[in-house]
Amino acid sequence: MTLAAVVTGNALSRTTLAAPAAARAAAAAAAAACPMPFLRNFMLTEATEAATLVQQLQKALKSAAGKMAGGSFSVQLTSGTYATSTSIVVPENTCLQVTGTGTEAVALDGSLAQPQAGPLFVINAGAKLIVEGVTLRGGHSKASGGAIRVDDDESIGGGSGGEVHLVNVAFEDNFSEVSGGALFLGANSVARVRGGSFINNEAAGLDGDFGGGAIFQTEDSVAYVDGVLFVNNRANKGSGVMVDFHAHSHISNCMFSRHTASGHSAD
Repeated sequence: MTLAAVVTGNALSRTTLAAPAAARAAAAAAAAACPMPFLRNFMLTEATEAATLVQQLQKALKSAAGKMAGGSFSVQLTSGTYATSTSIVVPENTCLQVTGTGTEAVALDGSLAQPQAGPLFVINAGAKLIVEGVTLRGGHSKASGGAIRVDDDESIGGGSGGEVHLVNVAFEDNFSEVSGGALFLGANSVARVRGGSFINNEAAGLDGDFGGGAIFQTEDSVAYVDGVLFVNNRANKGSGVMVDFHAHSHISNCMFSRHTASGHSAD
């Protein structure tokens, strides 16, 4: 397996995904809008263990966090399953783009690590994650966001949470003990989801209140979801998507099937 990370880009900005035919171009445009305080290239070869692959990426991101202006990373994943032994944390003012060759060919899998380490990705306030053509599987969070947790803006004084752009991404078999079985959006965060699927994800809602088997949104977060398949997600409340605390959700051209909510509405 090969992973290449390149530090590149210009200025951090929010990018709106356009029509389905333009999704790939829009994702590329979003990546090109990342900051560039320094330039660094590194390549990991097929001989590199997947755990080492993730560790080296995390090390590069921590290096970016030490720079006031952050940085931009582009990661190319070839066909195969990559075991993630720790959460990949994207720090403030940093942009990470992860591109695979398709959800049937490339997967990041948290279930292969023992014990399971948490969400596959944690996006800090003021950071951006772009993922295209990858399956995110087997994330297990003891809090919220089984596969991706987008943090709120409390750590930077309000006004800007994290941001995530997802193009043709499959979320499968992810689990959170609280809310957002696959994806959790904290206060003032933004998610743009185009294509892909949420299948067999679960939010246990162990605190007895929160849910969102596939997606959970909290206060003033915004989600744009288009052309996505939701199947067999489970939660105490809102087994498909749960929108809470004045959040805003724009859902179009989506299909929901076989959801289970033990408390309230299944979708």
